[in-house]
Amino acid sequence: MQADWRGTSLQNLYIRVCKRTCLDEPQQQLRSITLPADPTPVWQPRPENFLAAEVDSNQPIGIPTGLDINAVMPYNGAVQKAFGVPLSVLSVISNGTTTIFVTCSAPHGLDNDDQIAVQGLSDRNACGFFSVVMYTATSFIYTTALAVV
Repeated sequence: MQADWRGTSLQNLYIRVCKRTCLDEPQQQLRSITLPADPTPVWQPRPENFLAAEVDSNQPIGIPTGLDINAVMPYNGAVQKAFGVPLSVLSVISNGTTTIFVTCSAPHGLDNDDQIAVQGLSDRNACGFFSVVMYTATSFIYTTALAVV
């Protein structure tokens, strides 16, 4: 007798066929899907403290509380950067947003995400510790927390 899948078990279809050569394989697509067990639940789940877990990978920006000219620059690759090296700055320009454009008279040697310490500008919002984005070999930009006029 011929059998086929019905749900989770084989059911006899009461179709008489020869025993060896005429007997069909049961159709697997008629079989019901058996899902695996659910994962083990977390014991006493609690919402994460997102405020404490939030970590900003950028350097601090804004008005410094105690500006130290010997600020440590982050180590970001194969070459260790020098600390406390003054740059030969030609101009510091703001377009009224939080982006500051700095032009140097010589190549500055900075890479993306290097840290600089800025002091002595007329707008204190542009002073502080900042991560730079290299623009050219003699210019770079950094972003402040507040718009600089």
